Amino acid sequence: MNSGNIETGKYKGINREEIMEHISMNLEHARHVENERLSLNSIFSAIVAGVLAFTLGGDNSFVGFMSMTFLGFLCILSMLLNKRWTDVFAAHTKVAQNLTKELYGDNMKPNDFYYH
Repeated sequence: MNSGNIETGKYKGINREEIMEHISMNLEHARHVENERLSLNSIFSAIVAGVLAFTLGGDNSFVGFMSMTFLGFLCILSMLLNKRWTDVFAAHTKVAQNLTKELYGDNMKPNDFYYH
């Protein structure tokens, strides 16, 4: 490995620094997706608390029914978005893990991926 290139495997001939950059980019994307998911959950919690306070404070059954219907729709939307972001997060993490395995080869230690 005198040239700094990967000598075997799928990424043969690619510079090690390029792979390290790709690992870093994938982990940054994963962190961004996780932040989006956390923001969605915070906003969702605030909306649920507001709608429940509004609904439980009133006497109109139609407004209560419409509020609960809205919350049901919002729950389904939130679950779908969370599933999507979980899948994207897992994909970015998996790519980074595979690149780390390719970078270190058989000499990879369990903490090498988490070091990045």
